[in-house]
Amino acid sequence: MTAEDAVLLTGMRDGVMTITLNRPRVRNALIPELMHRLADAVTAASADPQVRLVLLTGAGQSFCAGGDAKFPNSDFATGWAAFEGLVTAVRACPKMIVAKVQGHAIGAGCTLALLADFVLAEEPAVFRFPFVAMGLVPEGMHIVARLLRPVAANRFVLLGEPLTGGQAAAAGLIHAAVPPGDLDQAADRLISQVLALPEPALVRIKSGLEHAYRSSAEDSLEWEHQNQAELRVEPGNEDFRTEYFGQRGISMGAES
Repeated sequence: MTAEDAVLLTGMRDGVMTITLNRPRVRNALIPELMHRLADAVTAASADPQVRLVLLTGAGQSFCAGGDAKFPNSDFATGWAAFEGLVTAVRACPKMIVAKVQGHAIGAGCTLALLADFVLAEEPAVFRFPFVAMGLVPEGMHIVARLLRPVAANRFVLLGEPLTGGQAAAAGLIHAAVPPGDLDQAADRLISQVLALPEPALVRIKSGLEHAYRSSAEDSLEWEHQNQAELRVEPGNEDFRTEYFGQRGISMGAES
């Protein structure tokens, strides 16, 4: 199979694994093969110590148009199992995930983008859950309910109203929206910002946020206590704090 024929492309550079959905002729619509390969790639990135960040992109004019309408409805169970495995792999990834969205992020493609830690989109890009008009329920309501206020979530999910990249950023659904043509540069800036931060802290904080979403304040505080204590004695981690305070002209003795 040539690179042109592959439904998924991967590349590695300077600690960043780029994973590209590669079905541009159908706006990268999802089929089980693509979802399985994507889940495997994310799982491999999770286990690879050389990978610090995953950049998720779509080839061509759109990020992902959702499930492929040509996939037989009679084989729904196969498609759902593949999608569920993909969601599980993305949510379990301890590395930072940045999604770069142009064109469309529709249905399952919208869910896939929103599972990333940071979503960058072109301002005219379209995010949409069209399920109600098809007489179906969405996959991904959990993430939308977490990100949007109820009134906005109702419009997005119950009415199926689309959001442009600019509207999604203003609503807090995504990290930022940029003018067309600026997406690659914006992603490079964000990636540089993330890679400049201490990886052990990033990994713990990502896990801690997930823990906080489903925990009481008391449980979350105990998690923070335990993890901060462990990070304070992790070899080499004190260098980050020394540099941080040094840049601000503050002695380590003033930390507490």
